[in-house]
Amino acid sequence: PYDLSSIQSIFKMIAYESIPFVIVGSGITLSQLIDQLFFKQVMEGVQHYSAVYTQYIYTLFSANPTKITTVVVSLALAVAETTLPLLAHSLAAHDPDIGKLIFQNINMLLFTLLPIVAVLGGLSYEINGIFFSFSTLGGDYLFWNIIQSLILGLAINGLTLLQALHYSKKAMYYLFVGLIAKLLFQPPLVVLMQGFGAILSTAIGFGFVILLSYGEVRREFHVPFGKLRVTVLVNIVFFAIVIGLAMGIHQLYVPAGLVMAFIFCCVFGLVTLLIYLFMANHTGLSGIIFDRKIG
Repeated sequence: PYDLSSIQSIFKMIAYESIPFVIVGSGITLSQLIDQLFFKQVMEGVQHYSAVYTQYIYTLFSANPTKITTVVVSLALAVAETTLPLLAHSLAAHDPDIGKLIFQNINMLLFTLLPIVAVLGGLSYEINGIFFSFSTLGGDYLFWNIIQSLILGLAINGLTLLQALHYSKKAMYYLFVGLIAKLLFQPPLVVLMQGFGAILSTAIGFGFVILLSYGEVRREFHVPFGKLRVTVLVNIVFFAIVIGLAMGIHQLYVPAGLVMAFIFCCVFGLVTLLIYLFMANHTGLSGIIFDRKIG
């Protein structure tokens, strides 16, 4: 016969261990909840803007961009979760090279995430026009939301790493620190910058999460973060090229219709992808990550 008390204890243990995962997994949703609860109060109660204007700004900085930036965050989650079994196995086997595995996780994430953010940022006006409306302000909000999504993606990856390494309670604590920081920065920044202030407060809050989570990983597992310099430098240059190219083209031509904007995005994305592959191959970045050139 089955031991019911043993089964009950197992279920209790599962429920207890799953709480940090549930809370950390809802981190971005909790951040968005703070926007929903406090942005309106600050805009209408402190700034005395109308409900219609407040809803318009909220739609531009949160409701609309979230549909696009979810792609970036989901990619970060996918990269993080692919290494979870390897990390768990290495930790159980007391592998001394677990720091190298964590480094590979972060390097792969940056290699894929940074160029996507750069290209989406360069196409923010067109993407906003395709999915919503051709608006300069809407494009600006989408651009900064895309930059913010990079911070969110890195933070979620850091928290996921901590959970895989059996630091679930610390991951939950670091998330709470980030959310409290966002809560504190939100009112003054919204007063100063409206929707851009809400975006910045989220970036600051999850910036704390990045510093705390990766700092913990570096201390405990001696991850060689210094070796990320090639990936970071290549992508800084790539970001400058993409944004400069987009700004230069927009001085001469700005697509106005859905079809032309879509074609423009396809051509621009293909060209910038080829530029990134060229840079990755000729700087040795592709060799560092894949041990060979791409293409």
